[in-house]
Amino acid sequence: KLRSSMTFPSMTYLQLLTVCLVGVADACMKVMPPEPGMPSGCPSVCRDALISVTQNSAFSKAMSSDLKDNTCTTRTFTCNGPSASILVNGQDFNDGPPDDAVKLPVTCNKAAVPPRWEFMGAEVTQVECTAAAECPWKCADDLIMKVQEQPPISKPMDGDVKNPTCTTRKFTCIGDQASITLNGVGNGEWSDEDDGNLDGMAIFEVMCNAEAMPPRWEFMNAPVTKVDCTAAPAAPCADDLIMKVMETNTAAAMSVAFAGDTKNAAGERVLTCSGRTPSIVINTNMGEFADANDGAVDGTATFTLTCDPMGPTWEYMGAPVTKVDCTNAK
Repeated sequence: KLRSSMTFPSMTYLQLLTVCLVGVADACMKVMPPEPGMPSGCPSVCRDALISVTQNSAFSKAMSSDLKDNTCTTRTFTCNGPSASILVNGQDFNDGPPDDAVKLPVTCNKAAVPPRWEFMGAEVTQVECTAAAECPWKCADDLIMKVQEQPPISKPMDGDVKNPTCTTRKFTCIGDQASITLNGVGNGEWSDEDDGNLDGMAIFEVMCNAEAMPPRWEFMNAPVTKVDCTAAPAAPCADDLIMKVMETNTAAAMSVAFAGDTKNAAGERVLTCSGRTPSIVINTNMGEFADANDGAVDGTATFTLTCDPMGPTWEYMGAPVTKVDCTNAK
């Protein structure tokens, strides 16, 4: 028989057993992990089980992640994959432009009786992650080239996703005056309103013709081989490059609010100052632009600036303008 070399003087068998059991229990308490997705020490007011995470459809899959914040008041579901989507209470949830990743944040309404998880005030009881299966590609992605051939209006395509059966492919172009040029300039264009919604997004869908030799992507039976996302470029000169201040208060004049601040079709910025004797003070001491300086004495001083994108700076007659003050006679 094996014997331990350790001795426990003046300790009974019962005392020794008690010490061992307490030690084991203490060790167990220290290594017990928190509930998955739950930060340790977080009170679970809204239990995980209040939302059923299902996999009922043919294209459903396990949720990519299910995490809570440190206070356990916000829970975020993430579904990744081709044409990813999250069904919420049986309805499709859209978190923005298609990007093969969907995030659904829900919050715990502790005041409800009983407490519940909500999204935008509506109770959430069921979620399901769906994504397209890995398809045997009959219509390969590279049968359509995504190009940027029209600088400065060309930009990267914002979305390129396929449906779960890989038979359709949807391109999304986002921006001011968004449009998708088809098969090169002059061969067709799909604009924002062509998809039925004037919402800053041009959404263009093609279908895979697997029977063609060779297979090809088509729109209304015509082959599509090239797409170019275009949108009006953002103005290089931000509005805040010019400070509109109210620094004048003399015996003769005082600062008033500008009557207008707009941009014309040429991209110029037009500031208007109105009143009995309006004038615009430029860069504090650079000079003044009075009512008569715009060619008409009509109670409005109209001051037009151009954008120098190399600065970028707003300029008047080649000189940078960084501060303006609309003044009027007292």
